[in-house]
Amino acid sequence: MQQLHGHTTIGNAIAPTSERPSVIVYGREHGCMQCRITKNWLKRKRVPFTFVDVDDEPGLADDLVKRYGVTSLPVCVAGDEVWGGFSESRLTSLLELEQMSA
Repeated sequence: MQQLHGHTTIGNAIAPTSERPSVIVYGREHGCMQCRITKNWLKRKRVPFTFVDVDDEPGLADDLVKRYGVTSLPVCVAGDEVWGGFSESRLTSLLELEQMSA
């Protein structure tokens, strides 16, 4: 296991635990439309997530690019899936998988 700015990771994925939400969203609290859309979508669908503001942690944005190769915000990490920007299709797939396992 490794640490990425205080978040435990395994390989390229956030380590799952019963306390940790299934989605980690790295973005900007202010000035990022896709970040806001992603957070609002997750809230509407009642998908648990953690939001990490990259502006609150110096160097985090650069670390995300190095680690995941994703250059657009938000960077979404869900299990083995990592993507940049708002992606309704990926979020919908994630929601369907969670509903199947419930």
